[in-house]
Amino acid sequence: MANEISVIELSERLNVRKGAQMVTMIARTIPDLKGGKKSPLAGRLVEKQSRVNGVVNWSYENAVNNQRCREEKTLLDPHGQIEHFISEPRRWGKRCHGSAFVRHIPTGKEEKRVYVEFKHQNSLGTQYFIDGLPVDKDEVEPHLRDKDESSRQGVDKKIILRDYRISSIEYITFGGETLALKVTPEDESALYDELQNDELIV
Repeated sequence: MANEISVIELSERLNVRKGAQMVTMIARTIPDLKGGKKSPLAGRLVEKQSRVNGVVNWSYENAVNNQRCREEKTLLDPHGQIEHFISEPRRWGKRCHGSAFVRHIPTGKEEKRVYVEFKHQNSLGTQYFIDGLPVDKDEVEPHLRDKDESSRQGVDKKIILRDYRISSIEYITFGGETLALKVTPEDESALYDELQNDELIV
């Protein structure tokens, strides 16, 4: 049985080891539906539970530039110098320097939200739920909105960045240990405030 851990404890443990770390996560999210309120599933609680493998504490820009080098697709600027990929800033949040977390920038009186910036490597399984009951993927996937896969990366094998809200993560495995993540609004708010006091990068 997995040991339970709070978001504050998770932050402390992830920050002990500097640099990129491989993790496996099980997260339950609410996918976007086609047609909004006109969707046949509108008004129902539709959830997607994903088991994914990837990397935290990583640099998106470095990952793209390294992939360009591996594919020998480095570009040159007008002066003949290697043109490096530079990511665009998030419109909705900022990543805390030296951590795996992104702090959502609220508008008005929105709740404080914290996300894990995740480099997606592998999908290890998916289960859909409607109103808390497991259902076959064919009951849900035809009604999901297509993701925008446009990219400025200039590579064949795209670097996939996903931001998972901390409260959506049920389990996380790293360092050979699987942990059940306990998330309370108070803990998420406390982590948000802690990140707000640190140096932030776009």
